[in-house]
Amino acid sequence: MGWDAMNDEQNLAINSNRHSLRSGVLHLLCGAIALLVLGDLLNAEEGLRRYEYLQIRMGIPVQITLYADREDVANRAADAAYDRFRELDRILSDYDPDSELMRFCAASAGTCVPLSPELMSVLTQARQFSQASDGAFDVTVGPVVKLWRVARRRKALPDEKALAAARELVDWQQVRLDAEQQTGALLRAGMRLDLGAIAKGYAADEALRVMKANGVAIALIDAGGDLTLGDPPPGRAAWSVVIEPLQPKATANGSAQPVPVTLHLKNCAVATSGD
Repeated sequence: MGWDAMNDEQNLAINSNRHSLRSGVLHLLCGAIALLVLGDLLNAEEGLRRYEYLQIRMGIPVQITLYADREDVANRAADAAYDRFRELDRILSDYDPDSELMRFCAASAGTCVPLSPELMSVLTQARQFSQASDGAFDVTVGPVVKLWRVARRRKALPDEKALAAARELVDWQQVRLDAEQQTGALLRAGMRLDLGAIAKGYAADEALRVMKANGVAIALIDAGGDLTLGDPPPGRAAWSVVIEPLQPKATANGSAQPVPVTLHLKNCAVATSGD
């Protein structure tokens, strides 16, 4: 991760507010999850300098930390990464009624629709995750998510009958993909896809790929808690990612103190989500 038609600026503002609200609730109920990237500002021996960037993309703050030998190289790589986020948002968004995803969902049941390589790739990966999880991961959950979005705004539970009807539309096996023809079809009328659980990670992977194509391989992308990491900082074996605990642990003297967990990562991805 339907949307009312509105301009991009309104979309970003609304989604940023939703993200902020969700984050605030998690802080109050669960405790803070902080992702702190530790690194030197300068590394004279390597001639590399650390650069940091922050923009709102896909309705969330996307922070990029990278190392480069020149500012113009760093700026070019960061710009390419954010441009890729913007491109993929136009394809994968379930809030934008004009996105490729929403046009696909609007097609008549059973109609084969040409899909871009990006959307085909994400849907193919989603199907693999659905198979591996016996359906626990399912991007066809869109009709249910739509009801809960309305419920959150109204502060009232969804109507039971409407919720039951929405559940009848959730079935990943009713998405037909043809890799050879590069087409897809939704087999039940009213189905709606929600890629919120996979789109951010895919976009971050793609952003890192284009950064490498622009000469920057030492980078970390934090897309609202979805982290994609490239090569480690100069002079280090890995990036250090510190995760604050949700609840403090009791110590020997009986006091409760937070015990953070530090992950040492490179060339991989990791994500946090609530508790």
